[in-house]
Amino acid sequence: MVLLYYAAVAAGLFLFLHYLLSDFRRAILMGLVFSTFTLTALPWHLVPFDAAAFSCQLGFLLLAFTWFMMRKNRGHAIRLALNGYLLGLLALEFVLLVYLLISQNSGYGTGLVVWLLVKSILPVLALGFMAPFDSTDLRLIRNVIIAGATLTALRLFAVNTGAAPTEELARVTLGIDASPINVARIIGLGASLLIVWLLLTRKENAVRTIALVALVGFLSYAVAVTGSRGPLVTAVLIVPATFVFLGHGSGTRRGIVVALLLGLVLVAGIVLFLPAAVLEHAGIQRVLVYLETIGTNTNDIVRLDLLAAAWDGFLASSGIGVGTGGFEALYGVPGYRYPHNLVLEVAASYGVIGLVVLLLLLFATVRQIVKVSCRREQDINIRPLLALWFYALFNAMVSMDIAGNYALWVLGGLVWLLSPRAAAGTTWATPEAGLGRSG
Repeated sequence: MVLLYYAAVAAGLFLFLHYLLSDFRRAILMGLVFSTFTLTALPWHLVPFDAAAFSCQLGFLLLAFTWFMMRKNRGHAIRLALNGYLLGLLALEFVLLVYLLISQNSGYGTGLVVWLLVKSILPVLALGFMAPFDSTDLRLIRNVIIAGATLTALRLFAVNTGAAPTEELARVTLGIDASPINVARIIGLGASLLIVWLLLTRKENAVRTIALVALVGFLSYAVAVTGSRGPLVTAVLIVPATFVFLGHGSGTRRGIVVALLLGLVLVAGIVLFLPAAVLEHAGIQRVLVYLETIGTNTNDIVRLDLLAAAWDGFLASSGIGVGTGGFEALYGVPGYRYPHNLVLEVAASYGVIGLVVLLLLLFATVRQIVKVSCRREQDINIRPLLALWFYALFNAMVSMDIAGNYALWVLGGLVWLLSPRAAAGTTWATPEAGLGRSG
């Protein structure tokens, strides 16, 4: 597995160099998407300085802004980038900044302000400066996310630090590079994209379909061994979300139902024939135990207590909020900095003002998803990319803080860049479209 991982990394770097020499814009887009969503895939533990991964993302952000300055049609790119969604994100950032004034944990609060800017707002702006996207761009974005998730899974088995001895921490990790939940989310992102891709596209090539299903199984197993149930559950929830919001047309919906039933039969068959040693893995056992004892295990009890504390804090503050990063002081227990639910975190920290901004962003994005998905002529990669926003949304309801849920914010920005307005003047409306423009 170690040799396979490093061979895959080498192949990825070679492909990036090929793009860098032949198509500078797409090389930047490739690096921007990779560093935004799947940065933990690379062996950063081999690099002799700590900020290597973060510097990589900043480097691609800088390259995206540099390429924008080299464009001839900068005015069009600015109009695409400065859309209502980005303005809403900036409004949310402003709320975080203002609420630092009443925070009782300004150190953590300042970190939230900075990380929301760097990990979410700047990538959304950079993607806007790279837009509009044609068919080849969308295929590249899709493939990079899947490849990054696969590399992360390979790295998990190749260089993981092993499982900790206690039941609570019995899960495969990548050491200090990333928490198990973050690793699971990254891998689950690729698995979810593949699941929706299989649901919404024609299965004309049986060999490729079997290979993709096998890859979904591998990625799902990798998520399971991290001991993180959230990404697994949300990968399942993305199926009904796809059915409701993206499965327009009876034929498509029938296909989704049939694919879902076949998938359930396949999963049941795989589980029945899996060796006992696989199911006895500490991470998988952790997931199974927590699913069987949902609502009554220690982890869930603490989570429910955090949710209640956030709601009580919102009411106690008369809807004003306790300030950016102030939840830890509100809860009164060191180490519990957020309630593991985006809506309640915003309610407790930023009150009614924050809630209004957040809900407007979420509802506007859902409306945009429905609008984009209803287009009769569109690239086959659009709906799978739209579905990823629901995966990120479901995850944001069960873990991470407002800055840690960067995938939700960046994917929301991507949704707006797939709108009919953004597509004007491009050729990605058909799967066979070529480059469409030189930039």
